[in-house]
Amino acid sequence: FEDGSYWKLNNVTLSYTVDRKWSQKYGISSARIYLTGANLLILSPYSGSSPENVTDLGFDNANGYPNSKNYVIGVNIQF
Repeated sequence: FEDGSYWKLNNVTLSYTVDRKWSQKYGISSARIYLTGANLLILSPYSGSSPENVTDLGFDNANGYPNSKNYVIGVNIQF
């Protein structure tokens, strides 16, 4: 038997709102730049591919893949 507990960092968003003095020079009411990440980190003593692949009966789904990491960079602009 193996410990399948885990700690997961799933969704994180970092954003920066541009100073209004700067944005108004260019006719922009507001602007925000952001970076979002999903499925960033799993910490676990589990030796298999991913503790999320363990079935309800306690078996490792060897054909399953860990969730892929996703990154999004974006800009919100209001005129």
